[in-house]
Amino acid sequence: MPARLITLGHINGVMGVKGWVKVFSHTRPREGIFDYGVWHLTRDGVPIQVVKLEQGRSQGKGLVAKLEGVADRNAALALVGLEIQIT
Repeated sequence: MPARLITLGHINGVMGVKGWVKVFSHTRPREGIFDYGVWHLTRDGVPIQVVKLEQGRSQGKGLVAKLEGVADRNAALALVGLEIQIT
C-alpha cells in the first residue's frame, strides 16, 4: 500500500537566480513546514518528484526555501504551482 501523503503547502513563486522558491505554508506556525526535510512535490495528487530541503527561512512577509538539485531560476520556475506533501 502506498504511503499516505499530507499536504503542507505549495510553491507559489521564485526568488532570485540561485534556485530559491517561495513557499505558501498551511502549517502553524507557518515556518513549521521547514521541520520536514523531505518534500513530495505533486500536481493534482500526481507525484512529480521528491526533493530534500536544504534551507528554509522567513523572507519579508513570506517563506522561501532552497531545495537540493534546484540550482537556478529556470529549475525553480518549473516547480511553481506544485503542492508540498509529506508522508
